[in-house]
Amino acid sequence: TMKEIGSFLLALLLLFPAAGLAADGSSNVYAGYTYDHYGNVKSTPAPFLLEKTITYENLRGIALDSVDDICTSRDGRIFLVDGKQSRVHVLDSDGNMLKTLKTIRDTDNKIVILEDGSQLMFNGCQGAFYHEKQNELYIADTAAQRVVVLDGEDYTFRRMITRPDNMTGVTEFKPAKVTVDNADRIYLVVQSSYEGIIELNEDGTFSRYFGVNEPQINIVDYLWKSIATDAQKENAIMACLDACADTAVAHLFVRDGFYTYKDMDYRISYTTLEGSLFDTLTRHGYDNLIDTLILRTNRLAENCGSPINTALHAAIDSLDITDYDALVKGSDDAITDYFELYEYRHLKSSFQTPVSVRMPLFHVSEVWNEMVQHYTEYAAAPLNFDIQNYIVEQMLEAILTEMRAEEALVRSDSTHRNDAMKLLGKD
Repeated sequence: TMKEIGSFLLALLLLFPAAGLAADGSSNVYAGYTYDHYGNVKSTPAPFLLEKTITYENLRGIALDSVDDICTSRDGRIFLVDGKQSRVHVLDSDGNMLKTLKTIRDTDNKIVILEDGSQLMFNGCQGAFYHEKQNELYIADTAAQRVVVLDGEDYTFRRMITRPDNMTGVTEFKPAKVTVDNADRIYLVVQSSYEGIIELNEDGTFSRYFGVNEPQINIVDYLWKSIATDAQKENAIMACLDACADTAVAHLFVRDGFYTYKDMDYRISYTTLEGSLFDTLTRHGYDNLIDTLILRTNRLAENCGSPINTALHAAIDSLDITDYDALVKGSDDAITDYFELYEYRHLKSSFQTPVSVRMPLFHVSEVWNEMVQHYTEYAAAPLNFDIQNYIVEQMLEAILTEMRAEEALVRSDSTHRNDAMKLLGKD
C-alpha cells in the first residue's frame, strides 16, 4: 500500500540522513539511476526527494539507538520503534515529538500491572502498525513474546495478545512485525520460524500459517538421521552446545564484547531503571554517574570470560537429554532452548560469584552506592533493585542469544558443523 511505501521510504531517510547531499554539500536529490534490461546503468530523475530528516534532536534529547520499524497514521503521526531502548516514539507530521511510550498506562492514567505483579513495559519491541479502522496502535513486543494493543489517540492499554492456546506447530511466539487487514485479521512475522507467517483471528485466536517455502529434502541425510543411534544424536547435540558456548564466549567476553558488539545489542544499560532512578539523577545533574555505571558494568562482564566458560561447559556436561529426536529435528534453536530450560537456574547461581568478586574491582559497587545515595536525597519512593542479579541475568540473556544464533548457523551452514554435528544439518 501507499502507506507502507511511505513508511519504508521514511525509514530509509532516517537511516541515511545524508543521502541528499553530495560530498561538497551541494544538492543531488534530482540525480538518480536505474538499470535497463541488460543490466546497464541508466540515468533517470530521482523518484523521491529528501524532505527532512529525523534524529534524536527531534526526540527532546531521548536517545535513539535503533529504528527497528516505522508506521504512520492517516493524520500524519509517525511511530518510531526503538527496540534497543524498548520505546515507541510518537511524532507529528513535522517530526516533532508528541510522546514516547515505554511504560503503559490504563484509562485512569495508572500503570498497568500484569498478573505476576510486574509493570507492563515494552521489552525489545521491534514492530508497529496503526490500524485506522479500529483506531488502535499494535506493538510487536518481541522479547516479551506478545503484541500490545493501545488506543490510537491517548495510547492507553486496550488488550494484549500472547501465544494462543489453539496455536499449532513448534514456532515460538516472538512477533517481530505486525499488520492488520480491514477484516481485523492480525498477521505476525515471528523470529526463527520456518512454518510461515502467523494469521490470527480478530479475538487473538490462531487461524493458520501461510507463506512458508516448501522444504527441500536430501534423501541421504534423511535416511542417515533415521538410522542414527541415540549415542550419535547425543554426540551431535553436545558438540553443538560446546560450539555455541565457545562462540558466545569468544564474541562477548572480550574488550567491547558487551559494550559495543552487534551495534550495542548486548550492552548492559539498566533500562528497567529509566523511569525511576535514572530520571531522578538526570534531573538533578548526576547523569554522568549513569554513563559511568553502564561502562564499568560492561567492562566487568567482559572480564568474566574464564569462569563463565568453565560454568557453561560444566552445565553442558551435566545436561540430561531424554528426547534426542526432538532436538535433532527441532527448530533452529531447539537445543539452546532445551539447555536454557534445564540449566538456566544452575547457570544463574554459578555466575553470581564471578560477578560479585568483580563488582568492587571495577568500582561498580562504589558508583552504584553513590547513585542510590543521591536518589534517596530527592525521591520518596524506596528503590528495590538487586544490581548483582540484574547483571547476571543480562549476561545470561546475551550468552543464550549468541548460542541461539550459532545453533541456527550450525543447522543451516555446513561450514559451522564438524563431523559430530552433521546430523543437525538442514542445508
